[in-house]
Amino acid sequence: MTKAEEFRAAVEKLESKSITDEQFMEYMSDTSHWCFVRATDVLPERLPDGRYAMQSQMQGNNFSKSRATVHMTLNHVVKPVSMGMGNWDDKPYVFIVPFDDMVKIHGNPECLATVDSFYIPDPDKELVLPESTYLVQPSYDGDDLYTIGEHEATYKVDHFTDKEIEIILSMATPLERDEYSRLMAGDLTDGEIRDHVLNNEKAKIAYESAKDKKAFLRGIVEEDRLVILTKILRNNVVKLVMDKQNFKYIENEQDLDRLANIVQKFAQQNGIRTEGHSGTVSYVLECMGRESISILDDLEKCGTDIDKIVKCIKSRKGHVMDGLGAEQWENIELYLVAGHPVDFYSIYEFLLGNQYSYLNTESIAQYNPNLARAYKKFCDKLTARYIKWIDNLKHNGKLENLKLKLREYTRRQMLESRERN
Repeated sequence: MTKAEEFRAAVEKLESKSITDEQFMEYMSDTSHWCFVRATDVLPERLPDGRYAMQSQMQGNNFSKSRATVHMTLNHVVKPVSMGMGNWDDKPYVFIVPFDDMVKIHGNPECLATVDSFYIPDPDKELVLPESTYLVQPSYDGDDLYTIGEHEATYKVDHFTDKEIEIILSMATPLERDEYSRLMAGDLTDGEIRDHVLNNEKAKIAYESAKDKKAFLRGIVEEDRLVILTKILRNNVVKLVMDKQNFKYIENEQDLDRLANIVQKFAQQNGIRTEGHSGTVSYVLECMGRESISILDDLEKCGTDIDKIVKCIKSRKGHVMDGLGAEQWENIELYLVAGHPVDFYSIYEFLLGNQYSYLNTESIAQYNPNLARAYKKFCDKLTARYIKWIDNLKHNGKLENLKLKLREYTRRQMLESRERN
């Protein structure tokens, strides 16, 4: 039996296992059968003792990005076809972390839900995973279709033989098989060309500079074909690894719903939030942070052109993004006119207490001290960018002129408002 045939036999044996509804509920009610699953395109730092140390997006980008949370799912890798809440199919590294071991080190997560559990790490420390963590990762050399070791498993990502492709596709969904067949025929829809090329600045430049554009698109087709094969292979290796560790991989919507009910009850008993990321203070702050970054990007693009800056502020104040844009622009305009440094952290706390009063949060620190410390560092970065931009205006003798124009604009707004009323 070849390695590929051995792989198919192992997957078929796993899929042939069946348990009753009662057995499922009893089995999954034991948290020792829970595991966090983290799919990522970044291989975290490995400490001298062999453990992996994860960072939030904010930590990994030296506090220049706004996500301060580290997210995981329970007993499955998110699939858009079943959950509609994200797609991690192209992430090469998958960490399988026993729930009980993680809780022993870091306590309960900030939020516990089947499709979106997360921790808020101390901004000065990494989120160190337990020794029992298992890593599934790509293999860029060697001929083995897959390997499963004591703490790590690998899967092949290219140079598949015809037999390997045949066996991998035998495990594919009908949708995946149809997609693969279409790509083998060399077809790319206008939408796919747009997604791959026109909406990606680097790819667009490469496409426009390519002498043979058809060859460039063929390369995209080949890349997509390999993505389909590797995601099928990766997901099945994850299933085998989880089975080896005595974890049940959640395959379908019905099982996911049943696990969600079990998790909800456990979370309520242990005082853990279950609302998912989008219903939390951390998510609102993340959106505020993204908008702040966008604001500074826009101001920096304007350079020292006063008319452009005023026009930018006018247009953006009337366009709300994530429900936060206009409010932030309003505050920044007031800070500019007054000549004060922008206090982004105070703006965030003000908006949380007013526009997002339903979150019942008196302060960021009251919600989560780690989150408060992370956002103070993030806001320090924003303030440094803002001061640099202001200093450039001062150096070029444009700041006072900008203040005058903004005051004139504010007066006109007030007069127009009075006339309307």
